[in-house]
Amino acid sequence: MLAGHVGVVLDEMLADQADADASVQAAELLWQVWRCWEAGVRLYVLSEDAAARLTVPAYDAGAWRFAAPPACYVQLPYQRAWGRVAETAAYEPVDGWFVAARDVGDGAHEVSILAMLGLRRDRPGVSLVPHRVVLSDVEVRERIAHPWREGAAPFTNAIPGGELMGYRTLATSSELESLVLRTLHALDTGSQALVRAEGGAGESESRLAHVLLP
Repeated sequence: MLAGHVGVVLDEMLADQADADASVQAAELLWQVWRCWEAGVRLYVLSEDAAARLTVPAYDAGAWRFAAPPACYVQLPYQRAWGRVAETAAYEPVDGWFVAARDVGDGAHEVSILAMLGLRRDRPGVSLVPHRVVLSDVEVRERIAHPWREGAAPFTNAIPGGELMGYRTLATSSELESLVLRTLHALDTGSQALVRAEGGAGESESRLAHVLLP
């Protein structure tokens, strides 16, 4: 029964001529949305200052042990970070990402990421970048500290003229992974600084519908 409903939803999401890769990505999006809904629809919005702090070349998480909500969506400031679905593709603004985390035993954590690129009202679709990794606490801190990019410092602008606009680019999966993990670290260790944004859930509700990381 459930499989049938999922199939109907996927058919509605996909274009008639969608290929196998598009089907896999649509299934991942559906799964991420369901996980986010099941976890209470947690939406975290990064301020400009928070985004700047999290996209420096080197970041020290200290002795942090991985902690994260089971699933959430993190939104970046408008057109602050840019990414692409392949090395030959054009860069698109990164709206944010879904992330779902779970312990898989022996001190390891599975982190499933789905970045959302090119999201805008006049576009019927969106570009998706999935990434999944299993890491120990030590590996988490290593990935956070120094993401990899060949020939340039991580997160530096790669779009002609983008430095004048203050753009950051996620040119590698390592940078995406590091930014997501850095954000989870900031949410965990800086939870007292979180601010419920106007229009979010009421104080009596358990869902964190719209929370700002300043």
